[in-house]
Amino acid sequence: MILGDLRRDDLELRDLVLDLAALADAGLIRAWGVNNWSAASIQALIDLAAAEGVPGPQIAQLKYSVSRRSIPDGEPFARLWEQGLTLQASDCLEGGILAGKVNGDRQIGRDPGGIRERIIADVPAFTAVADDLDVTPAQLGIAFTLTHPALTTTLFGASRVAQLRANLDAAALVDRVGAAELRRLVEPFWADRGVVDPEGP
Repeated sequence: MILGDLRRDDLELRDLVLDLAALADAGLIRAWGVNNWSAASIQALIDLAAAEGVPGPQIAQLKYSVSRRSIPDGEPFARLWEQGLTLQASDCLEGGILAGKVNGDRQIGRDPGGIRERIIADVPAFTAVADDLDVTPAQLGIAFTLTHPALTTTLFGASRVAQLRANLDAAALVDRVGAAELRRLVEPFWADRGVVDPEGP
């Protein structure tokens, strides 16, 4: 179970932790996590769960891509990864933009830091790197997420079986090139560096 962006000012975190523990005890959920919560709020959940002797959050769903990485790669979340929290990467292709779909009417998510125009401007150079590696831009974008040491899952869309298979082949790129080299190659596309607070939303 992933908890979305609740109105945390109106939320008693201890009650939340205990209610989720009761759901787990009843066999209704196996684990739980949060979606786009700040590092401080997640740490509060972890601390409350430890104090109550119940399981805390196991996963944080965050925007994570070659362009948006300041939060998952920042120091506040690094401390959470060290405690065993895992990452679910979402919006890894920026609503299809990093896959080359820069024109279209598709509604895509929030734009923390107001960097979407920079991301669009980077698409030709990003595509050139993918071409040099003999992969699609989508494969390169997905492969990047696989280099995060705390990653558990990457969310991506696929409308055809062939597209699904191609996206799954991103893992082979990490094996072929290596995580460190892959991260070096996409470093120029890190658009939210110094723009977005690494503490999170």
